Amino acid sequence: MANDGKIPRKYWWVVAVALPITLALIAIVPGVFKASGGPGGGTSTAINGNNNTVSFDYSTHNTFVTNVSVIAREYELLTGRPLGDDLRRQIESAVSAAVQNNHTESIRLLEQVAQAAPVPAIYNNLGVEYARTQNVDASRKAFELSKAKLAEVTAAEAKNRPLSNAALKAPAVSGPGVRTESSAVPAMTIDALSAPYEAPGEIHVIVHGTPVSGSYQVKYMPKPGTTVVMEPGAYDVLMKVSSHGAGFILASNVVVREGTLTRINPNPLVGGIAVEPVSKKGFPLIKSLQFIDRSSGDKRLLAQQTDKLGITLPIAPGTYQVIGTTTYDQLVEIAGNVAVKAGEITRLDTVGEVAAIAVHAPNVKGLDMKAVYALKAGTNQIAAKVEAWDVPMLVTGGLPYDIALEQSAGLTRIRSGITPKGGELVEIR
Repeated sequence: MANDGKIPRKYWWVVAVALPITLALIAIVPGVFKASGGPGGGTSTAINGNNNTVSFDYSTHNTFVTNVSVIAREYELLTGRPLGDDLRRQIESAVSAAVQNNHTESIRLLEQVAQAAPVPAIYNNLGVEYARTQNVDASRKAFELSKAKLAEVTAAEAKNRPLSNAALKAPAVSGPGVRTESSAVPAMTIDALSAPYEAPGEIHVIVHGTPVSGSYQVKYMPKPGTTVVMEPGAYDVLMKVSSHGAGFILASNVVVREGTLTRINPNPLVGGIAVEPVSKKGFPLIKSLQFIDRSSGDKRLLAQQTDKLGITLPIAPGTYQVIGTTTYDQLVEIAGNVAVKAGEITRLDTVGEVAAIAVHAPNVKGLDMKAVYALKAGTNQIAAKVEAWDVPMLVTGGLPYDIALEQSAGLTRIRSGITPKGGELVEIR
């Protein structure tokens, strides 16, 4: 930006979390350009014949998509809004250039379209056009992007339905979460979580009082339902998404003694957050969520994270900030104060507390637009940013924003004091 634009404080968690939880930041960055192997891994590209056919190792043949309705449907699924007339005309021009074998112009137009409509068919067409111009590396990357985006479209179609009543009902429990019984050796058993909770990726048992805001030593990694012989002592039990991912303390200061088996039933110790998957027209889809423990203060500890919607996540009782990542890789605060109680499930509406602002291209020729910003009203603090017209920006509902246009010549506010309500789409033309 030309002025003193700063990342707002509420997004600094991305940097802060990188220290205590090693891979939390990496998980946010799309990995489609990384080399990969194994089933469903990297894509190898071979150009055959007259360079109009591109073959893949997963036995498909990608051809240029000329049907704009296919592109429009993908766009609507990923963004929740219909394809705009200006964008449609730009796509039609790119298709026309490709049909006329003007591949340089087609690529130029498709690269512009991809900024506003990053959908599978657009990246597929870029892959075909790059191949026709002998740019094999760019073709491979474009097809990999197409494949990744196609998975998002498929998920959007499958998940765009309300949660069932079962997903909102906590499992019935009886008795305490931690109890002891006689045993020939000191040991611990941790029972499995019951439906509808998602199972943790790992369980870590650490010495009581071990700081978890950085790397820490794991004493035991038991599997649910198995009995582990342990050294007598006091332990904390963590549920983890993965070795280096999000996690929370399930039970603290659990004492294992000689002659006793300590049994932990996690169901009465946790609460749940049921993540509603339904999208809203005009809003981009949320592809991942992070839940930050508000009691951790400036440490910004990541307690849970998921790239699946329509599920119920177990989490420790407490209050959480929820950060979402859209299919446009925009970070937005979904909710700032989600309260969770033990034995209860809280429903999270991923679009109910946020608003969307879409800025459409003005009828001005030669306009030099580099980015569009939603700024916190009266400041240069960035609440949201996009680099193309018609792309909705997600912001926290109920707060005032200034809308600014960044150009090479400087920053210009085109609207001031816009206060969208939660769930509202504001369109600026």
